[in-house]
Amino acid sequence: MPWKLLPSWRQVLLLGVLGAAMLVGAFFVAYARTTVPSADAAAVAQTSTVYYSDGKTLMGKISGGTNRTMIPDIDTIPVVLRQAVMAAEDRDFQTNSGVSPKGIVRAFWTNIKGDSKSQGGSTITQQFVRNYYADVGQQKTYQRKIHEAILAIKINKQKSKDEILRDYLNTIWWGRRSNGLQAAAQAWFPRGLNDYKSLNLSQSAFLAGVIQAPDTFDYRRHEGAVDAGKRAKAEKRFRYVLSGMVQKGWITQQQADAAKLPQLVVRDDLVTNYSDSPTGYLLKFVRDELTNWGFTEQEVEGGGLRIITTFDHDAQVAAETAMDPDKGQFPKTDAEDVHAGLASIDVKTGAVIAMYGGKNYLERQINDATQPVLPGSTFKPFALAAAIEDGHSIFSRYYGNSPLPATGTRNEFGDDYGSRVSLLTGLEKSINTVYVDAAMDIGPEKVVHALTDAGVPADAPGLAAVPSVPLGTANVSPLNMALAYSSFAGQGVRVKKPHSVARVLYRDSRDPWKPPGNPTVKAFPKDVTADVTYALSQVVDAPGGTGTEARAVPGAVAGKTGTHGQDDNTLSAWFVGFSPRIATAVDFYKGNGREDLDGVGGDTHAAFFGGGFPAQIWTAYMKAAVQLKPWKTSDDFPERVCKNCNGQDTSNDSTPAPTSSPSSSPSTSATPVRPTPTPTPTPSQPATSEAPVEPAPDGSGAPAAPAAPQPGASG
Repeated sequence: MPWKLLPSWRQVLLLGVLGAAMLVGAFFVAYARTTVPSADAAAVAQTSTVYYSDGKTLMGKISGGTNRTMIPDIDTIPVVLRQAVMAAEDRDFQTNSGVSPKGIVRAFWTNIKGDSKSQGGSTITQQFVRNYYADVGQQKTYQRKIHEAILAIKINKQKSKDEILRDYLNTIWWGRRSNGLQAAAQAWFPRGLNDYKSLNLSQSAFLAGVIQAPDTFDYRRHEGAVDAGKRAKAEKRFRYVLSGMVQKGWITQQQADAAKLPQLVVRDDLVTNYSDSPTGYLLKFVRDELTNWGFTEQEVEGGGLRIITTFDHDAQVAAETAMDPDKGQFPKTDAEDVHAGLASIDVKTGAVIAMYGGKNYLERQINDATQPVLPGSTFKPFALAAAIEDGHSIFSRYYGNSPLPATGTRNEFGDDYGSRVSLLTGLEKSINTVYVDAAMDIGPEKVVHALTDAGVPADAPGLAAVPSVPLGTANVSPLNMALAYSSFAGQGVRVKKPHSVARVLYRDSRDPWKPPGNPTVKAFPKDVTADVTYALSQVVDAPGGTGTEARAVPGAVAGKTGTHGQDDNTLSAWFVGFSPRIATAVDFYKGNGREDLDGVGGDTHAAFFGGGFPAQIWTAYMKAAVQLKPWKTSDDFPERVCKNCNGQDTSNDSTPAPTSSPSSSPSTSATPVRPTPTPTPTPSQPATSEAPVEPAPDGSGAPAAPAAPQPGASG
């Protein structure tokens, strides 16, 4: 290239000067056009608002902003705290113009090298602007950062340094659902040591350090539990703050060396942030789902988000009404310390449309819709699916008398149904021996495989390949079971995971957030689920089926009862079922899961079964839910295929009516009565790991994991 084509140094210099002049001119134009927005409106916008699926009906609010006490006078804030915050966040705060050119250059260079816009460089004034003024936003873009910097310069001219620091300390997020310094002191430190006016060096340095990322440094979250990794990070950040204070001459090196991490109060869930009603469980569930998706606690509880959920307001009202002792089907008498959960999902999308976790979140923070409990015979349909996939059919026949010789398994009340009973009849009447015999025939590992394919967690406590697995040996929640049964309603296909958040709208101009696509899982072949669904529909429709209560639901429904018992005590009871569009599960237990449900409802002799109160509540809810527009359908279930039925006897079982020993004849009334058992030797069980893992007592009030079903304990 000829040298004469290259620009001279004078031309380069001129272009540089012109470019700089244009940038300066653009800056002054932007500066002149930038106005300071209303701070009051932004402060209110901190609260995140949660809505039902229509996006209009308010569910509640998730807010750290309500946990704030404004400090009007900077002089009441200890000097050591102010110095610690400056050492942590902006060591030149007292002398800069609201922005730090050095910090901006460093951040820009880091972003260029990493091809990222995530590097900070923000001063205390810039952070204050970003958090306090709603239209500044949180986007990681250069345009937003320029707007923020201009506004910070203006604020720096309008307010004194003391005013900026005071307002900053009053409004920033400190973690543990606390906005503002006073709330932070109370959230982090024990009573008697948590008044912001008397914070010492160690407390000040710790609080200043957590501003950067409160969750990262919150190492004391539960009684007796310390996260060593987080504690190490907290210690490193703590020393960084102290080092900065020494560098600025605010403390001596001896003071820094003597300082230790302060005593922290055990973190609780600050449950007053939620509703004293069933809605509190929904708000907590939504909050946890968002944090699982990667939202920070600050974003969820202090980011002014507008959260649209999948919960349908009318469906939720139906669930809560069904669980009401006066308006619905919940037991009215002898029901002290009785707990029930309900979870209902859209079969196609996995959206949670209704959930009942309890009647008052403030009184009890255990969500019974997500709390694992032994499910009894609601596991039997998965044994049926496994058998069909293994080459058997709904008319394959197994031992129906009690006890089963190989294992000692008993039927409810010790009833006998005959030596050759079909899997169809075994499901209709919930015959334990039929399904344990079938599990031994095909191999119990295939039943476990069917359960996990359907969505039962592979790590569910007690889930093991043992003959009694069809009787419900693993602890699962109503939400787990609603998902698992959706694989039948979905003709073999289910979503990977239920979800409750439809979209999130930010208070700035960012595009709404939506959860990533919910992938589907092929759990079973269509012909298998067609036959299982038919069998489950017979649980409801056939004479003598255990789920006849559900006949009152209009349209096609199918379901299964489940009862787990031990030593003639009923410890849990279930009903799980579905329509073509909705899958719903209901469970009951008492106390910590080891107390007897028998007699709940008023009759001290009545046995508590899945076909009773659980089925009644399920029916009351589903009667309303299937009529709602999104899920109303005239569709029926697929026709029975009768897979592998070739050459088999498909007639009804020619077995006598169930018979019991004279001392244990069940009542023929609508509510079964538990007979007085005749003392008999307990058959020895094979040496297997059938018992679910039992959690260590923690005093939380959560249900203990009951022992695995004993012979005849599930119905």
